[in-house]
Amino acid sequence: MFLQLLQSGLIIIGLFAGSISTAYYICEIKKLPFINPLYHKDQNVRNKYYSQITQTLPPVFIATTLLFNHSSQYFTQNKMNAMQTGIYIILYCVIIEFAYYIYHRIIHHKSLYKSIHSKHHENTIIYPMDSIYVGSVDIFLYITCLHIPIYILRVDLFIYCICVYIYVLLGFISHSSILYNHHVIHHKLFRYNYCLVIPMFDLLFDTYREHL
Repeated sequence: MFLQLLQSGLIIIGLFAGSISTAYYICEIKKLPFINPLYHKDQNVRNKYYSQITQTLPPVFIATTLLFNHSSQYFTQNKMNAMQTGIYIILYCVIIEFAYYIYHRIIHHKSLYKSIHSKHHENTIIYPMDSIYVGSVDIFLYITCLHIPIYILRVDLFIYCICVYIYVLLGFISHSSILYNHHVIHHKLFRYNYCLVIPMFDLLFDTYREHL
């Protein structure tokens, strides 16, 4: 049991380290800040920001490790060809987007917003690092959305790693205008663009906004 948890933890550390490093280097290449430059000028704001980040990281790691460790029993051992792998990656992403869209709309309801999601919306001008400026409950439920497809699809470890890597990476990148700005618009207007990466369900349910 301990060795299995340790193995799960190492896989999760590798995935998150790879995603964060990639996001950081993309920002370096684009010559855009990874963290809000204003935090370097105001010590009180900086301390508050980093305090929240350090409170968030342990729950993220623990929750992801436990969810991965539990859900890994559902991984298929069957070998897939390239076409099957591609199809399952697409399906995995669609399920993530649907799960997160529903969750995200629910927590924007006034009865839940303040207690769960308001922390993440303290910043209307966002930078990639703001992706993990969230409360513990919020980040746990976000991580849960990333694992829901495992219980629906019979995917393998490779597909899981690819999808989680992509979604953690783009979770950071989406908090900027490097590739697209639909999540930047969400932080300004609140009632639009609830999807994580691909706004398919925003388009379907008429909550997509392309411009401010």
